[in-house]
Amino acid sequence: SYYLGKHELPVLNGIDLLKHIQASDSWVPVILLTGDDDLDLEYHARRLGAFAFFQKPVGPSRLLGAVGDAVAQSRTRQGRQRDAYQLERRT
Repeated sequence: SYYLGKHELPVLNGIDLLKHIQASDSWVPVILLTGDDDLDLEYHARRLGAFAFFQKPVGPSRLLGAVGDAVAQSRTRQGRQRDAYQLERRT
């Protein structure tokens, strides 16, 4: 699992959505895109735990690379959770 979204959303901005996702499931990697040239925004997003942050336009290879890394990280964490659960059931 991962979330890929724009910072500029009609109801929430990406930072607010990132906070919401982190509060409900901190294991979901979040990738944010923005059209703003704002280093403070990027710093804030990364500090809150964004997996990746890109300014548009972003090349497809960079974006797909980040998505691939996010999926790999999510699968690794899910595997660790599954292993811990199975180990817990044995004891």
